[in-house]
Amino acid sequence: MTVPHKLETPRLILRAMTESDAPLVQTAIEPALDHLRQWIPWTLAENTLEFNLQRIQEYESDWLQGKSFCYLAIEKETGDIVGMMGLYGVVLKSRYCHIGFWVTPSAEGRGIASEAVNCLFQMGKDVLLLDRIAVMCDDRNQRSAAVARRTGFTLEGVMRKDWLEPDGTLSNTMIFSKVRGIEF
Repeated sequence: MTVPHKLETPRLILRAMTESDAPLVQTAIEPALDHLRQWIPWTLAENTLEFNLQRIQEYESDWLQGKSFCYLAIEKETGDIVGMMGLYGVVLKSRYCHIGFWVTPSAEGRGIASEAVNCLFQMGKDVLLLDRIAVMCDDRNQRSAAVARRTGFTLEGVMRKDWLEPDGTLSNTMIFSKVRGIEF
């Protein structure tokens, strides 16, 4: 099994990151941080070049180990980075993963996340031969839940009080999935 380092959709190029992308990621994520900090724990760290380089090195290591496959989303028309997304928590033995994603403010409301999620789902289904692919998000994150629904994922349920927030409170996680033999 060879996971492609580059995927294409009508409007996007999804490509694996390299260390040289650290400054680009730092710049692209900056305008999204206020929103993302509600949902993605690693965005609470200071957005430095060193931090982004470390994250990319972790993504590269996870890729080589087959644990996750993280991509930059680049809009074909402009060449701009419009998000980051990937297949995470990959367990080939169980044929499972979950899709995670964020998009820049300029990409919100344009179907960019849905287009990327559909592409990643197809890759997980056809290349990795996964039987279960999930999207998980905080139950207050209605934008991500809408992407999951729009792309055909079924809400399985809500894990209550499963996530420790930075302020010490517990939040809930919605679990959407597509399962081979049911949704595909």
